[in-house]
Amino acid sequence: VIVYVYKRQKYQELITALNPHPDPSTSSGQASLPEEKRVRSSPPLEAGAGARENIFKELIRTKSVIGAQIGLFRTDSLWEHLDAKGKYENTLVALNTFFLAQSLLTPVVIELEDGHWLDRDSVAFLRTFTRNIAEYPILLLITSRYHDDGTKPPFTPEGVRQYQIELNYLSPDNIRRFAEGELNDRISHEFHQLLLEKTNGHPLFVQQLIRYFVEKRVVFLKEHTWYLMSDPFETPTSIHEILAARIDRLADQAIEVVKAAAVVGRTFDVRLVSAMLKKDVMTEVKLVEQYQIWEAIAESQERFQFTHALLRDIAYEVQLSGRRKQLHAAV
Repeated sequence: VIVYVYKRQKYQELITALNPHPDPSTSSGQASLPEEKRVRSSPPLEAGAGARENIFKELIRTKSVIGAQIGLFRTDSLWEHLDAKGKYENTLVALNTFFLAQSLLTPVVIELEDGHWLDRDSVAFLRTFTRNIAEYPILLLITSRYHDDGTKPPFTPEGVRQYQIELNYLSPDNIRRFAEGELNDRISHEFHQLLLEKTNGHPLFVQQLIRYFVEKRVVFLKEHTWYLMSDPFETPTSIHEILAARIDRLADQAIEVVKAAAVVGRTFDVRLVSAMLKKDVMTEVKLVEQYQIWEAIAESQERFQFTHALLRDIAYEVQLSGRRKQLHAAV
């Protein structure tokens, strides 16, 4: 089953609903391959006995290919004997086999964020992979933006059930529901009208403008209703302006860390950023997390992800090209 979510919004709620109590021991992201006994003794799900046996044999055959993807190499292995074309083709097969084998142990949910950035090789793998998953308990969840011309990304697999969730602009009623969900209380008519006027129902803009108002203390709570302050105040005119202001409010040392992390990418490892800046940056990382600029990945203490791709883009673009080159060289 493949689910597309266009315009990433409230996406994490779907992930939580799918797996409210994650168990690290059964995560599809675990680094090690399933043990032979676990594969052989797994209860029959959708795949027949013959298919399970073929998956097991292919998993053993391509174990050096999987190992190579995470930097584990063995002399005189299959991987070492393959030419460039063979490595590419066997990598597609090995990854496909790995996920099929994992699905024999437990249902698998694969998250792919920012599907509009999928490169050619990733699309090639997905086309191969989705031809083989129809009879297995696998859910592929893809979030994506529309292209600038309004078209959707071209990945169109065949032979599997597909669902598309298009998150378009919010209606006036949904703006009110969204705001009251964010604030856990009602909002006044004036507050609602301002959100409607300034955001035109853009979900991310609505969310960020609400947070901006709370942080700037231009709204207040009285008798379970949020009101606007009577004093005049400036309202950002674009989502870019709001997100840039969120970064600018940080201390200089924290901004330096945000910029370095942005060079690494949407997802980054604290240890890598520390090495780039030649100092321990965990204190700044935790501080920035409080401003909801990024969040820890699962239960990791070292890996973080910008809460939105636009935040990362802004932090990257505001840097001088010379400084960006220095940071890229340090990665």
